[in-house]
Amino acid sequence: MTQTKTHSLAVIAPVVFGFYIFGFSDTVGFATSYVQAQYSLSDTVAGLLPSMVFVWFLFLALPTARVMNRIGRKATATIGYLISIVGLLLPMAPIDCFEVYFVAFALIGIGNTVLQVAVNPLLATLAPPQKMTGYLTVGQVARNLSLMLASPIASYLSLTFGDWRTMFPIFAVITLVAMVWLLLTPLPAEPRAEHTTTTSDILELLHNKTVLVAFVGISLFIACDVGAGVLTPQLIIERAQLPPESATLSSSIYYACRIVGTLVGLWAFARMGDVRWLRANMLLLLGAAVAMYVAEQAWLIFALSGVWGFAISCVFATFYSSATQSRPDKANEISGLMIMAIASGALIGPLMSLGTKICGGDHSGAMVVLSVCVIMLTVAAFLLKNVSAANGAQK
Repeated sequence: MTQTKTHSLAVIAPVVFGFYIFGFSDTVGFATSYVQAQYSLSDTVAGLLPSMVFVWFLFLALPTARVMNRIGRKATATIGYLISIVGLLLPMAPIDCFEVYFVAFALIGIGNTVLQVAVNPLLATLAPPQKMTGYLTVGQVARNLSLMLASPIASYLSLTFGDWRTMFPIFAVITLVAMVWLLLTPLPAEPRAEHTTTTSDILELLHNKTVLVAFVGISLFIACDVGAGVLTPQLIIERAQLPPESATLSSSIYYACRIVGTLVGLWAFARMGDVRWLRANMLLLLGAAVAMYVAEQAWLIFALSGVWGFAISCVFATFYSSATQSRPDKANEISGLMIMAIASGALIGPLMSLGTKICGGDHSGAMVVLSVCVIMLTVAAFLLKNVSAANGAQK
């Protein structure tokens, strides 16, 4: 086992750039408001558009992992890039109907699913085991940067060219550059499966306690991430009486603080360990959730949005790394499981809407749903430490 070689930046950079491309799929969130206004869609129909991205994580993550065992991670990533490019170009088609966006967003979701299943283990295999969480966190910095810039870019293009859709071909070109860059980069040989892996073989990995806790943890992380992005602007509009244009500033604050959190996390991992840092951040997240209940002033809700983003910045990387290190021989299959967990993002919206409806239209009901997810995520973070210690004792 001499797989602790340190790889050069020239090898790591094109893989990390793949994380930047992940962020393009999240443009569906704010693009939905443009599509809804353009075609006068109801809230129910418009609400289906973002689910076109998340639903594929549930259905395609495990089949993609199985295919990846046969054709390799780079080839799988290339397929994801190609599908994403087609999806990003489709909104510019000369067809004026909202159904085009359902197809386009579905292709973007499919491409993103395939890409995430391939690129996460691709980066993990380039990292020394003790630095895997740090490497994955650097990937999250790239993704968060993409998310932070996407909305301002769309607004600028809309004001400059009168067409917000101009962002899609720009993102398609960047995706093409990422694909070519990866294809031209020689990567170390990766292990191939000696036998065909079935879906039941992959699900068997959930009998490993570390993998199970990580799977649940990532599901709850996505719920907390997506839920906060949806709820925070609504709270600002409802409680502080600010217009939607001002309320959406919370998204920029949120992702800026996530970037800060990932950078601070890289420093903290070396000094206190990734799981201990995760636990500390979950306590911070609990505090932010409690404060959200009583926050009335806009500045306080904006600040809590930043705290929320900081606190969850390293969650995905820590859970993913712990699961992969528990069974490094099953890195592809574990990647499929962890990416499948992202499908929970399609559930949190309807659940929060139900909470709001039960409370008579008050978004405090949605906050209750989100707080339950925060509490469960905190429990998973504390269980991860105990499970990791148990696995170490078994070894």
